[in-house]
Amino acid sequence: MKRMQKKWLSKIGFIFPIALALASCGQGAEQDKDAGADEGQSQTDAPQYVIPEQFELVAPEENNVELDVSNWAIKPPFYAAGQEPFWRLELNDGWFIFQRLGLPEIEAQVGEPSKENGTDVFTLDGMTISITSGACENAQANEQVRGAISVIHDEVVYQGCVYRGETQTVDAEADPEEAESSNWTREIGIYAIEADYCLEALEAQYEDASRKALVTAMQPREEGLTAFVLETAKRNEFICIAKDTGGVESIEPLEGSKKKDWMNVSGRFLRVESGPPPRACLKAEAVLVDNQLTGYLLPRNCRP
Repeated sequence: MKRMQKKWLSKIGFIFPIALALASCGQGAEQDKDAGADEGQSQTDAPQYVIPEQFELVAPEENNVELDVSNWAIKPPFYAAGQEPFWRLELNDGWFIFQRLGLPEIEAQVGEPSKENGTDVFTLDGMTISITSGACENAQANEQVRGAISVIHDEVVYQGCVYRGETQTVDAEADPEEAESSNWTREIGIYAIEADYCLEALEAQYEDASRKALVTAMQPREEGLTAFVLETAKRNEFICIAKDTGGVESIEPLEGSKKKDWMNVSGRFLRVESGPPPRACLKAEAVLVDNQLTGYLLPRNCRP
Protein backbone atom coordinates (compact mmCIF):
# COMPACT_ATOMS: atom_id res chain seq x y z
CA MET A 1 0.00 0.00 0.00
CA LYS A 2 2.74 2.40 0.90
CA ARG A 3 4.56 1.38 -2.28
CA MET A 4 1.55 2.26 -4.36
CA GLN A 5 1.26 5.65 -2.63
CA LYS A 6 4.92 6.37 -3.32
CA LYS A 7 4.51 5.33 -6.95
CA TRP A 8 1.44 7.56 -7.30
CA LEU A 9 3.20 10.45 -5.67
CA SER A 10 6.19 9.98 -7.95
CA LYS A 11 3.93 10.09 -10.99
CA ILE A 12 2.30 13.27 -9.72
CA GLY A 13 5.74 14.76 -9.08
CA PHE A 14 6.69 13.96 -12.65
CA ILE A 15 3.47 15.24 -14.26
CA PHE A 16 3.12 18.46 -12.26
CA PRO A 17 6.21 20.22 -13.68
CA ILE A 18 5.09 19.28 -17.20
CA ALA A 19 1.63 20.71 -16.54
CA LEU A 20 3.15 23.93 -15.22
CA ALA A 21 5.35 24.22 -18.29
CA LEU A 22 2.40 23.67 -20.62
CA ALA A 23 0.34 26.21 -18.73
CA SER A 24 3.10 28.77 -18.91
CA CYS A 25 3.52 28.20 -22.67
CA GLY A 26 -0.19 28.64 -23.23
CA GLN A 27 -0.20 31.83 -21.18
CA GLY A 28 2.83 33.14 -23.08
CA ALA A 29 1.14 32.40 -26.39
CA GLU A 30 -1.99 34.21 -25.21
CA GLN A 31 0.14 37.18 -24.11
CA ASP A 32 1.89 37.19 -27.48
CA LYS A 33 -1.49 37.12 -29.21
CA ASP A 34 -2.77 40.00 -27.09
CA ALA A 35 0.45 41.96 -27.66
CA GLY A 36 0.14 41.40 -31.40
CA ALA A 37 -3.45 42.61 -31.29
CA ASP A 38 -2.45 45.70 -29.33
CA GLU A 39 0.37 46.41 -31.73
CA GLY A 40 -1.97 46.02 -34.71
CA GLN A 41 -4.50 48.31 -33.03
CA SER A 42 -1.81 50.92 -32.31
CA GLN A 43 -0.67 50.75 -35.92
CA THR A 44 -4.26 51.25 -37.08
CA ASP A 45 -4.80 54.23 -34.76
CA ALA A 46 -1.46 55.88 -35.68
CA PRO A 47 -1.74 58.94 -38.03
CA GLN A 48 -1.04 58.12 -41.63
CA TYR A 49 1.47 60.45 -43.40
CA VAL A 50 1.58 60.74 -47.17
CA ILE A 51 4.91 61.60 -48.66
CA PRO A 52 4.28 64.20 -51.39
CA GLU A 53 5.42 63.44 -54.84
CA GLN A 54 8.19 65.54 -56.25
CA PHE A 55 7.07 68.29 -58.63
CA GLU A 56 8.82 70.74 -60.90
CA LEU A 57 8.30 74.49 -60.64
CA VAL A 58 7.26 76.01 -63.93
CA ALA A 59 7.95 79.71 -64.55
CA PRO A 60 4.91 81.76 -65.55
CA GLU A 61 4.56 82.51 -69.19
CA GLU A 62 5.50 85.95 -70.40
CA ASN A 63 2.59 88.26 -71.21
CA ASN A 64 4.47 89.92 -74.05
CA VAL A 65 2.68 89.60 -77.33
CA GLU A 66 4.44 89.58 -80.68
CA LEU A 67 2.66 92.04 -82.93
CA ASP A 68 2.59 92.14 -86.69
CA VAL A 69 2.55 95.89 -87.33
CA SER A 70 3.58 95.77 -90.97
CA ASN A 71 0.12 96.91 -92.14
CA TRP A 72 -0.61 99.43 -89.38
CA ALA A 73 -1.32 103.02 -90.44
CA ILE A 74 1.03 104.23 -87.67
CA LYS A 75 3.75 101.89 -86.54
CA PRO A 76 4.99 101.80 -82.93
CA PRO A 77 6.44 103.33 -80.90
CA PHE A 78 3.67 105.85 -80.31
CA TYR A 79 1.28 107.05 -77.65
CA ALA A 80 -1.93 109.08 -77.76
CA ALA A 81 -3.58 111.70 -75.57
CA GLY A 82 -6.54 114.05 -75.45
CA GLN A 83 -8.42 116.32 -73.09
CA GLU A 84 -11.86 117.37 -71.85
CA PRO A 85 -11.43 115.23 -69.83
CA PHE A 86 -7.70 114.50 -70.00
CA TRP A 87 -6.87 110.95 -71.09
CA ARG A 88 -3.87 108.99 -72.33
CA LEU A 89 -3.34 105.77 -74.27
CA GLU A 90 -0.15 103.72 -74.06
CA LEU A 91 1.02 100.75 -76.15
CA ASN A 92 3.07 98.44 -73.95
CA ASP A 93 4.17 94.84 -74.70
CA GLY A 94 1.17 94.05 -76.88
CA TRP A 95 -1.40 95.77 -74.64
CA PHE A 96 -3.24 99.06 -74.95
CA ILE A 97 -3.40 100.88 -71.59
CA PHE A 98 -6.12 103.53 -71.36
CA GLN A 99 -5.68 106.11 -68.58
CA ARG A 100 -8.13 108.79 -67.39
CA LEU A 101 -7.89 111.28 -64.55
CA GLY A 102 -9.30 109.87 -61.32
CA LEU A 103 -10.34 106.54 -62.87
CA PRO A 104 -8.71 103.08 -62.93
CA GLU A 105 -6.62 102.05 -65.91
CA ILE A 106 -8.16 99.84 -68.58
CA GLU A 107 -5.99 97.24 -70.30
CA ALA A 108 -6.85 95.40 -73.49
CA GLN A 109 -4.71 93.00 -75.48
CA VAL A 110 -3.97 94.29 -78.97
CA GLY A 111 -5.44 92.38 -81.88
CA GLU A 112 -5.21 92.70 -85.64
CA PRO A 113 -6.92 95.93 -86.76
CA SER A 114 -9.48 96.11 -89.53
CA LYS A 115 -9.18 98.73 -92.27
CA GLU A 116 -11.91 101.32 -92.83
CA ASN A 117 -11.08 104.04 -95.38
CA GLY A 118 -7.43 104.10 -94.38
CA THR A 119 -8.19 104.02 -90.65
CA ASP A 120 -7.01 101.22 -88.36
CA VAL A 121 -9.90 100.03 -86.18
CA PHE A 122 -9.00 97.94 -83.14
CA THR A 123 -12.07 96.20 -81.72
CA LEU A 124 -10.91 95.17 -78.26
CA ASP A 125 -12.34 93.92 -75.00
CA GLY A 126 -14.12 96.94 -73.53
CA MET A 127 -13.14 99.58 -76.08
CA THR A 128 -12.78 100.40 -79.76
CA ILE A 129 -9.77 102.39 -80.98
CA SER A 130 -9.61 104.11 -84.39
CA ILE A 131 -6.27 105.53 -85.58
CA THR A 132 -5.72 107.61 -88.72
CA SER A 133 -2.32 108.76 -89.94
CA GLY A 134 -1.84 112.46 -90.72
CA ALA A 135 -2.66 115.80 -89.12
CA CYS A 136 -4.55 116.29 -85.85
CA GLU A 137 -6.40 119.28 -84.42
CA ASN A 138 -5.49 120.62 -80.96
CA ALA A 139 -2.15 118.82 -80.93
CA GLN A 140 0.27 119.70 -78.18
CA ALA A 141 2.97 122.16 -79.15
CA ASN A 142 6.54 120.86 -79.49
CA GLU A 143 5.37 117.26 -79.92
CA GLN A 144 5.72 115.24 -83.14
CA VAL A 145 2.17 114.51 -84.27
CA ARG A 146 1.61 111.33 -86.26
CA GLY A 147 -2.15 111.18 -86.55
CA ALA A 148 -5.60 111.39 -84.98
CA ILE A 149 -7.31 108.89 -82.70
CA SER A 150 -10.68 108.15 -81.13
CA VAL A 151 -11.32 105.78 -78.24
CA ILE A 152 -14.85 104.54 -77.52
CA HIS A 153 -15.42 103.17 -74.02
CA ASP A 154 -18.77 102.79 -72.23
CA GLU A 155 -20.45 104.61 -75.14
CA VAL A 156 -18.23 107.68 -74.55
CA VAL A 157 -16.02 108.90 -77.42
CA TYR A 158 -12.59 110.32 -76.51
CA GLN A 159 -10.88 112.32 -79.27
CA GLY A 160 -7.16 113.00 -79.33
CA CYS A 161 -3.86 112.89 -81.20
CA VAL A 162 -1.17 110.27 -81.76
CA TYR A 163 2.41 111.30 -80.95
CA ARG A 164 5.75 109.82 -81.89
CA GLY A 165 7.77 107.83 -79.37
CA GLU A 166 7.19 106.06 -76.11
CA THR A 167 6.18 107.72 -72.89
CA GLN A 168 9.16 109.01 -70.97
CA THR A 169 9.33 108.20 -67.31
CA VAL A 170 11.24 109.71 -64.44
CA ASP A 171 14.08 107.74 -62.90
CA ALA A 172 12.60 105.46 -60.24
CA GLU A 173 15.28 106.47 -57.76
CA ALA A 174 14.16 110.08 -58.02
CA ASP A 175 10.86 109.18 -56.29
CA PRO A 176 8.77 111.76 -58.18
CA GLU A 177 6.25 113.72 -56.14
CA GLU A 178 2.99 115.26 -57.15
CA ALA A 179 3.00 118.98 -57.91
CA GLU A 180 2.73 120.76 -54.60
CA SER A 181 0.07 123.39 -54.12
CA SER A 182 0.58 126.81 -52.64
CA ASN A 183 -1.45 130.00 -52.80
CA TRP A 184 -0.05 131.14 -56.13
CA THR A 185 -0.53 127.75 -57.83
CA ARG A 186 -4.20 127.78 -56.86
CA GLU A 187 -4.57 131.23 -58.48
CA ILE A 188 -2.25 130.94 -61.48
CA GLY A 189 -5.04 129.97 -63.86
CA ILE A 190 -6.79 133.34 -63.60
CA TYR A 191 -3.48 135.13 -64.26
CA ALA A 192 -2.66 133.11 -67.40
CA ILE A 193 -3.05 136.14 -69.69
CA GLU A 194 -0.63 138.21 -67.59
CA ALA A 195 1.79 135.28 -67.68
CA ASP A 196 1.53 135.38 -71.48
CA TYR A 197 2.62 139.03 -71.45
CA CYS A 198 5.77 138.06 -69.59
CA LEU A 199 6.50 135.05 -71.79
CA GLU A 200 6.13 137.23 -74.89
CA ALA A 201 8.48 139.82 -73.42
CA LEU A 202 10.99 137.11 -72.58
CA GLU A 203 10.88 135.81 -76.15
CA ALA A 204 11.32 139.34 -77.53
CA GLN A 205 14.51 139.86 -75.55
CA TYR A 206 15.97 136.36 -75.69
CA GLU A 207 15.22 134.23 -78.74
CA ASP A 208 13.79 130.80 -77.92
CA ALA A 209 14.01 131.57 -74.19
CA SER A 210 10.26 131.22 -73.72
CA ARG A 211 10.20 127.72 -75.24
CA LYS A 212 9.38 125.39 -72.34
CA ALA A 213 9.81 128.27 -69.90
CA LEU A 214 8.01 127.78 -66.58
CA VAL A 215 6.39 130.12 -64.08
CA THR A 216 7.93 129.24 -60.71
CA ALA A 217 6.40 132.03 -58.58
CA MET A 218 3.74 134.72 -58.82
CA GLN A 219 2.69 137.71 -56.69
CA PRO A 220 -0.34 139.92 -57.47
CA ARG A 221 0.38 143.57 -56.66
CA GLU A 222 -1.55 146.80 -56.42
CA GLU A 223 -2.28 149.11 -59.34
CA GLY A 224 -3.01 146.25 -61.73
CA LEU A 225 0.48 144.71 -61.64
CA THR A 226 1.49 141.07 -61.26
CA ALA A 227 5.03 139.81 -60.66
CA PHE A 228 6.21 136.52 -62.13
CA VAL A 229 9.39 134.51 -61.82
CA LEU A 230 10.19 132.72 -65.09
CA GLU A 231 12.64 129.83 -65.45
CA THR A 232 13.96 128.89 -68.88
CA ALA A 233 14.94 125.43 -70.10
CA LYS A 234 18.55 126.37 -69.33
CA ARG A 235 17.61 127.14 -65.71
CA ASN A 236 18.02 130.91 -66.13
CA GLU A 237 15.57 132.93 -64.04
CA PHE A 238 13.88 136.25 -64.79
CA ILE A 239 11.65 138.59 -62.80
CA CYS A 240 8.83 140.10 -64.83
CA ILE A 241 6.18 142.68 -63.85
CA ALA A 242 3.08 142.35 -66.04
CA LYS A 243 0.30 144.93 -66.45
CA ASP A 244 -3.29 143.77 -66.52
CA THR A 245 -3.93 146.31 -69.28
CA GLY A 246 -1.39 144.54 -71.49
CA GLY A 247 2.39 144.28 -71.84
CA VAL A 248 4.97 144.40 -69.08
CA GLU A 249 6.42 147.11 -66.92
CA SER A 250 9.81 145.43 -66.69
CA ILE A 251 11.67 142.17 -67.18
CA GLU A 252 15.23 141.43 -66.09
CA PRO A 253 17.45 138.53 -65.02
CA LEU A 254 16.92 137.45 -61.44
CA GLU A 255 20.03 137.10 -59.36
CA GLY A 256 20.01 134.79 -56.38
CA SER A 257 20.80 137.62 -54.00
CA LYS A 258 17.65 139.48 -55.11
CA LYS A 259 15.25 136.64 -54.33
CA LYS A 260 12.54 137.51 -51.84
CA ASP A 261 10.40 135.26 -49.68
CA TRP A 262 7.48 135.13 -52.12
CA MET A 263 9.83 133.74 -54.75
CA ASN A 264 11.05 130.85 -52.59
CA VAL A 265 7.95 128.71 -52.93
CA SER A 266 7.22 125.38 -54.55
CA GLY A 267 5.41 124.95 -57.84
CA ARG A 268 6.11 124.99 -61.59
CA PHE A 269 3.49 126.07 -64.10
CA LEU A 270 3.69 125.28 -67.83
CA ARG A 271 1.48 127.58 -69.87
CA VAL A 272 -0.44 125.79 -72.64
CA GLU A 273 -4.02 126.01 -73.88
CA SER A 274 -4.39 122.60 -75.51
CA GLY A 275 -2.88 119.14 -75.70
CA PRO A 276 -1.66 116.70 -73.07
CA PRO A 277 1.17 117.37 -70.60
CA PRO A 278 4.76 116.64 -71.65
CA ARG A 279 5.65 112.97 -71.96
CA ALA A 280 8.15 113.19 -69.11
CA CYS A 281 5.54 114.65 -66.73
CA LEU A 282 2.78 112.07 -66.55
CA LYS A 283 1.60 113.25 -63.14
CA ALA A 284 1.14 116.86 -64.16
CA GLU A 285 -2.01 118.50 -62.81
CA ALA A 286 -4.23 120.26 -65.33
CA VAL A 287 -5.18 123.85 -64.39
CA LEU A 288 -8.67 124.65 -65.66
CA VAL A 289 -10.56 127.94 -65.62
CA ASP A 290 -14.22 127.70 -66.64
CA ASN A 291 -13.44 124.19 -67.91
CA GLN A 292 -10.77 125.58 -70.22
CA LEU A 293 -7.17 124.40 -69.98
CA THR A 294 -4.70 127.15 -69.02
CA GLY A 295 -1.65 124.98 -68.33
CA TYR A 296 -0.18 122.26 -66.13
CA LEU A 297 1.40 122.17 -62.69
CA LEU A 298 4.41 119.92 -63.06
CA PRO A 299 5.83 117.43 -60.55
CA ARG A 300 9.05 118.62 -59.00
CA ASN A 301 11.36 116.04 -60.61
CA CYS A 302 10.25 116.17 -64.25
CA ARG A 303 11.59 118.30 -67.08
CA PRO A 304 9.24 119.11 -69.98
